Amino acid sequence: MTRLTGNERTIAVTALKHAAPYIRMYKGKVFVLKAGGDAFDTTEATRRLVEQIGILHQVGIRVVLVHGGGPQSTALAGKLDVQAHFVDGRRVTDGAALDVMTMVLNGQINTQIVAACRAAGVPAVGVSGVDAGLISAARRPPVQRDDGQTVDYGFVGDIKSVDSNVLDNLLDDNLVPIVSPLSSDAGGTLLNINADTVAAAIAGSTRCGEADPGHGRTRHPRESRRSALADLLCGRSGARAIAQRRQAQRRNAAQGHRNRACAGRRRSASACHLVRPAGLPPARGLHQ
Repeated sequence: MTRLTGNERTIAVTALKHAAPYIRMYKGKVFVLKAGGDAFDTTEATRRLVEQIGILHQVGIRVVLVHGGGPQSTALAGKLDVQAHFVDGRRVTDGAALDVMTMVLNGQINTQIVAACRAAGVPAVGVSGVDAGLISAARRPPVQRDDGQTVDYGFVGDIKSVDSNVLDNLLDDNLVPIVSPLSSDAGGTLLNINADTVAAAIAGSTRCGEADPGHGRTRHPRESRRSALADLLCGRSGARAIAQRRQAQRRNAAQGHRNRACAGRRRSASACHLVRPAGLPPARGLHQ
């Protein structure tokens, strides 16, 4: 083990003193984190994210990570000559596109994250919204746009409910659930759901508060709490990228995101929090 210099020891002790109150405050709480696919562009980027998740886990914070996979899905679709089609920033998912999303979300990214967790000593388990009925969804009906045109988003789902017991059991076993947003309806039809929406629904189901995906934040019944957006945890910079994602969230909310994610369920964990590295400015519109 490398010995620290006197100055390094002073810095380490000071950092621990500042961190101790927060460790006591958040120990045993649930942090629902969401990371976009661009957080996993490289092995090094994935490793950095997993290391930070490992720190949270080691200090007793119960972490759930929901991941996306948009960039990887678009890239694979191009290689397979499957045209990626978007309307107002939202992906239209036909049968071929759904196959691509399944390969990327469940087969590529989820497995890579779990493998990185294993290398970092983080006890993670990969699941999707399909597993054990974690997320119940219904296919989104055709939507009429402001210009009068009707858009069928294909195999895109709207969340009906979240079974928080699935995640409860994993968290109680000291595991870190890595959640792919791919889900299904009661008949077993696979459905693509926006990862931000899934993260907000899971946050509500674990009593992190009342999920409000239209504004990317969480309101607790007693006090405002910070929303866990791992776009920031990953150090993803740029107001433009955050603004584009938030516009898509607002459009999803406008389509009647009906799920309030079982906010009445009893659970000991009661808060969601924003996690961001030191020096990264807070995004506008989030509780500080």
